[in-house]
Amino acid sequence: MADAQAEKEKISLFHSRAKEAGNRLSTAILTISLGGTAVYFATLTGGTNSSFSIFEKVIVSVGLVMFALTSFLCLLELKFDANRFYIAATNLEVEEANWDKYNRLRKLRLRLIYCSYITLAIALVVTTLFVLSLII
Repeated sequence: MADAQAEKEKISLFHSRAKEAGNRLSTAILTISLGGTAVYFATLTGGTNSSFSIFEKVIVSVGLVMFALTSFLCLLELKFDANRFYIAATNLEVEEANWDKYNRLRKLRLRLIYCSYITLAIALVVTTLFVLSLII
């Protein structure tokens, strides 16, 4: 009996650590995205008198949209995560719990995380292209 309880505590500890790591990762992605958006605004309003080519305008627009979209996805993911844990807590209080909504939010959260990775990668690539186009 003591071994089973210790095993449950160990599993719970790993779940807590995974949850904490996921939240730190979301926060980091959100911070990068917001910082990237700020850099774009600073670049565009920094008093440069040079006009951008069509290519530069397109990649600046795509980068800005991708950084903003990444920020939105991260905020949405954190909201769904909070809802998911509220549902888990309320389900644990009742005898006949319905975990369907919890599981849907868990799957949706994972999709949002993957989408934020993709949008962040696109934003970083496009930002690199923009900077390279200014240098070259």
